Amino acid sequence: MDPIERAKRGPATKRAGVQALLLPHPSAPPALPLRLRAEAERSHSGELLLRYVLEAELARIRLPALEARPAPKNLLWEHTCFEAFVTLAPGGPYHEINLSSSGDWAVYAFRAYREAAPQPPEALAPTVTTAASEDRLELSARIPLAALSAAYLREPIHLALSAVIEAADGGLSYLALHHPAEKPDFHHKGGFILRLDRPT
Repeated sequence: MDPIERAKRGPATKRAGVQALLLPHPSAPPALPLRLRAEAERSHSGELLLRYVLEAELARIRLPALEARPAPKNLLWEHTCFEAFVTLAPGGPYHEINLSSSGDWAVYAFRAYREAAPQPPEALAPTVTTAASEDRLELSARIPLAALSAAYLREPIHLALSAVIEAADGGLSYLALHHPAEKPDFHHKGGFILRLDRPT
């Protein structure tokens, strides 16, 4: 049984690392065949390691071009964007991480559901790397958890992994480990179905 099914049938998956498929929201299916796998792991050095592997005909997907100098940038989710949401307890304060194939990134803090909190410092800049061929895009990132919250180093964390995929015609599809609402909503507390324990 894969991590998604385990999480749906019982408590959040408890692992130091996990990989699973992201599923499209029924209300916004992709305009082309694609497969998107996400992986998340906690390192012994206190980093959250993320990896997304998109398999599709990339010529039919709008992918932001690699920037010479990646930087924090807002509204990445308006185009193809890979996302992770991190919390200590679903329903409590959380962080949103946006990652683009351009290398640009954004991190947002929230006190509660969509209630913005003071933003983390730019010094936490994740390391983002991408590699692409005609039918495969791989994006990896390393995020220092302590720069988000020192508590993330001491406690298990809960994750919601998701992505926005923009087709060549501009249509958007929304993929996630779990869609708890009738409309796509990556912030919903029901989406935090993965739990990563501290590495031992």
